[in-house]
Amino acid sequence: MDNPDKFRKIAQAKETPPEVVKIITDMLDLVDMMPKRSKSKNVPTENKERNSATYEIRTKLKDFRPSIWRRFIISGNSSVEILERAILYMFNVDWGHMYDLYNPETGVRYENQRNIDAMSEWGPRDSINSEKVKVSAFNEGEKLLLSYDYGDGWEFEVNIKKIDDTKEPPKYPYIISGKGLGIVDDIGGVWSLEDYYNTPEDEMNPELLDWIGGEKIDLDKFDKEELNEGLQHPPYWE
Repeated sequence: MDNPDKFRKIAQAKETPPEVVKIITDMLDLVDMMPKRSKSKNVPTENKERNSATYEIRTKLKDFRPSIWRRFIISGNSSVEILERAILYMFNVDWGHMYDLYNPETGVRYENQRNIDAMSEWGPRDSINSEKVKVSAFNEGEKLLLSYDYGDGWEFEVNIKKIDDTKEPPKYPYIISGKGLGIVDDIGGVWSLEDYYNTPEDEMNPELLDWIGGEKIDLDKFDKEELNEGLQHPPYWE
């Protein structure tokens, strides 16, 4: 990770055996998939005046058609970690992979301590602990990006639509509206999911059908009541 160009030169050398080229290429592809770590000094962990505010947020699965999205409210006093977990829960994840929330405008990345410890083996950490930051630190109009599973590369656009300090905030995140089920873990990312969605069940690979439980999952399904019931039981993966 510290010097990828050195390995690219080795891979491009004529005398490098093909099997070594493949190993280096695979390593470089993995490095490219790793989230870039940005300097994050002097990042606010909360805005005390907005801890009691209600945040209205819209999030959607990036690059998938038809759109799968959620509009929900959450307390400004909630941790960013709970925000991340709540969104992933809303989109049907199985919790088998790491995740983080990134602010492209400020270059700040939020991830839990378990993520930070695991990723520290690859290099120094510049992330902010999402368990120690509150939603109130975000401003109206900010556009964030939630990543899940760095292999499949799921991304969710997270837009802070409204901050209302006149309403009592909800005890738990609460979905107002939405569309679609969410993702299917380990299917291969958003393009594979879209191909899956557009393929009739009788034309699907039998092995894929068997892997997902014997019948095609209805990606158009959206049960707001069931999801809101589940959101009352954080941390959502237990």
